[in-house]
Amino acid sequence: MDQRPEIEYKGFRTIPRFDGFQVVADRPMSIASFIIRKDDLICVFAFGVGMLFRMAHDELTERELLNKLQQKIKDYIDGGKLTSLEEFTFEIEDGEFFETKNPRWWNKTLRLMYG
Repeated sequence: MDQRPEIEYKGFRTIPRFDGFQVVADRPMSIASFIIRKDDLICVFAFGVGMLFRMAHDELTERELLNKLQQKIKDYIDGGKLTSLEEFTFEIEDGEFFETKNPRWWNKTLRLMYG
């Protein structure tokens, strides 16, 4: 995997928590997550991709998936949808990321840590 550097967009810093997608030990999927910061705002974006999707769509490279999720983050910034201490979670369907609420693969802890 290639290193995905921190990205700045409209004053928001997007900081990758890991280098690309990481395989989840007890689930058939991989996750990429990012911390978004600007001034006092901090939130998290997490993207889950199931192994069955990866197998069915092996033409999609990790770079293409990372570009899609980065665009999703920019869309949320552009739309003014960010809320401090919120954790936005997404899963992929038909090649696009869609927001999911409280998926089983993600434990929300940001409010517990900073709220």
